[in-house]
Amino acid sequence: MNYLIRHCVQENKAAFRVLHPDGSTDAAGVPRKVTAYHKVEMRGHPSLDLIQSINGGVLESIELIDKRKRNLNWDTNGNTKEIRRTVMLRVGPKANAKNMSRIREAATLAVARHYGEARVKFKGPNGVPGTVTLETDTMQLAQDSLYVKKEKISGFSSLLESSSQRLNQEIVGKMARLL
Repeated sequence: MNYLIRHCVQENKAAFRVLHPDGSTDAAGVPRKVTAYHKVEMRGHPSLDLIQSINGGVLESIELIDKRKRNLNWDTNGNTKEIRRTVMLRVGPKANAKNMSRIREAATLAVARHYGEARVKFKGPNGVPGTVTLETDTMQLAQDSLYVKKEKISGFSSLLESSSQRLNQEIVGKMARLL
């Protein structure tokens, strides 16, 4: 998406010109403009299946990840770079219906200590192991698609076209109700 936006800006810069945020003007009193580069960030919301798997299973570990010092020189020559710092938390071995609460509590403390992600390892109620990475500040999925909530929408008033230049407002309305 970000690549597509950058491409659109290159093709038609005038369409992305906006008033300068400071409200300044040039010598002739004409408001200054800047080119706006929009950025899209997509995150997934944990699905009900994920929450049930974690709460109904066994929480094995929570690894907190700090990526603030990414590409920091580790050695004097700069040949070795730091990628991330981690803290591994050991959790109780029993299944617990409050496992998500324990993860949220750890994430709250992690935010205060600047750990941006939490990698959670668990075994679901059926014993199948799972791993998911969550953003500690929002508890949203970090670059994961396995446990993203998926819903089928149907019941449209007419047949949908296979493509369109504009967003279909009926689709938008049905998706908004699922959030």
